[in-house]
Amino acid sequence: MHYLKEQAFTNHAGNEEEKVSKALSAFGGAYAPLRDYTLATAALRNLNRALDVLEGEPDGDGYYAIEDAHWKVLKETVIKMMENSSMARSAPIIEDILNDAVTEKPED
Repeated sequence: MHYLKEQAFTNHAGNEEEKVSKALSAFGGAYAPLRDYTLATAALRNLNRALDVLEGEPDGDGYYAIEDAHWKVLKETVIKMMENSSMARSAPIIEDILNDAVTEKPED
């Protein structure tokens, strides 16, 4: 299980703040096969399950709990989609946020 804290982030242009869950949902939901990155049906199911979590509300402590298999596909897909979009310069920001997710829910 991966626990992602809901938080705002500022894109690379520094002028637009948005919730990380919305950004992840937008780029994960925009998945389209790329020349070097395609998802099989099972991976698409995992991506959809992660997106379902992110499109809901975080728990009372502000965390989204995402299963490991779903997390792996979400992370790879979001980064690939960002790298191949006009938001490519923000991909490192999102990747850092994803890398900061923990596998045990923090005690706040």
